[in-house]
Amino acid sequence: MLGRRGFFNREDQYPKRSSKFCAGDGKGVIRLIDVMTGEVRHILEAHDCAVASLSFEPENGNLISVNCDGNSISWDISEGREIK
Repeated sequence: MLGRRGFFNREDQYPKRSSKFCAGDGKGVIRLIDVMTGEVRHILEAHDCAVASLSFEPENGNLISVNCDGNSISWDISEGREIK
């Protein structure tokens, strides 16, 4: 679901006990934000078009992002890097 500003924002898509929130924008950039401090922890850049979907994997907490072309990337959010 895209919000008014193009950011993905769905409560059921992030771990319930997490202190992190992620937001993807229309340029393909994802920001991982600490909800307690409001600080941007990581800026993830790998998509070449708008981020269409974001979801945390329930098993390990990794982030999966999908762009407007349907390409997906798995992210290690503790390190702020793409998992290859």
